[in-house]
Amino acid sequence: MKLFRYDEKNSVFVEVDRGIKWLLKTGLILFACSLALSVLYYVIFSNVYSTKEEKLLEKDNALMEKEIASIEQRMNVLDSSLQYLQVRDRDIYRAIFKAEPPALTIADKEMFLQSDIDTGKIDRLIHRTSDWVKELEKHAEIISLYIRTIEGEFDQLGSDVLYIPSIVPLRKYSISQFGASYGQKITPFFKTLTKHNGIDLIASGGTEVLAAGSGVVDAVAQNSKGEGNVLVINHLNGYKTRYCHLASIKVRRGQSVKKGTVIATVGNTGISLAPHLHYEVMYRGAYVDPVNYFFADLTPAKFRNAVSISTNAGQSLD
Repeated sequence: MKLFRYDEKNSVFVEVDRGIKWLLKTGLILFACSLALSVLYYVIFSNVYSTKEEKLLEKDNALMEKEIASIEQRMNVLDSSLQYLQVRDRDIYRAIFKAEPPALTIADKEMFLQSDIDTGKIDRLIHRTSDWVKELEKHAEIISLYIRTIEGEFDQLGSDVLYIPSIVPLRKYSISQFGASYGQKITPFFKTLTKHNGIDLIASGGTEVLAAGSGVVDAVAQNSKGEGNVLVINHLNGYKTRYCHLASIKVRRGQSVKKGTVIATVGNTGISLAPHLHYEVMYRGAYVDPVNYFFADLTPAKFRNAVSISTNAGQSLD
């Protein structure tokens, strides 16, 4: 189809020459108009209509926001509970050790959260955080129960913690001196498995033996058989401690002693393979593992080593 224009000067219609330049210009104008209309249609459509996937995403986002709000609320409650438990724990620590408790941090929490933040899986992070909060709530309740039990036991023991047997009953010792502890052990003479009610502390003859806690000497027995020379201290709070195979006893029955007082010396009396102190702790008539009562003398690292050595020792010295 030809295109004409009116020439006013000559009063005639003249045919217009549509060259390449005109075609390109016209094409660009049409393309720009089409593009503008497409963008306009997309904006209108996206604001008015939502695809099925978008609706699902919106629903998931709403659920995640609700779950996050629930987690934040529970975390606030849990934080308050943990702060209360920390205060009670510090009070008990101060009462027993007469010192400030060590500062402890939980690095696992940051590592736990960072593992999912790095992957960008926010939904997984929310679900795992929710599970983690549930576990923390369970542990907080268990710890709270433990602390209430400790507080009850502590009230019964009395306010003076010096009466709790809480030190290694030797003047000088090292972790390597810890022998067989509480449990089933093989006797050195009969090679039979027998209940071992205490811990063997290996030491040379004449080493000073200390009172593990304040109390009153309940019994003194000198014997060349069995447990040899034995000393028993009543700590007046349900605890009693027994010191066996002694060489000499430096206190008498009915005498009051303080924690750390020299009460005897290590010997090899009775049925004993070598000089050592067989030390026992009883609470309300039942034997307990003495290693657990060395908390005032051992650092956490030394305590772990002591437990490992004494537990793995399969043969006792008596």
